[in-house]
Amino acid sequence: MQNNRNYESRDLPPIPYRRNSRITVEVELTPNGKRHTVQGVMPSRERRTTVPNALIR
Repeated sequence: MQNNRNYESRDLPPIPYRRNSRITVEVELTPNGKRHTVQGVMPSRERRTTVPNALIR
């Protein structure tokens, strides 16, 4: 999770959001000595969260 210290300890900047953009991803894993490669495209997605004012201190 970008910019969340519970998941990312390298302190990298988040990937900027650009409408209708895509990120090409390639992941290589070697579980139990067997190599796996996964390739794919991640489309941009906008997510918003609304918090009631009563919960903000």
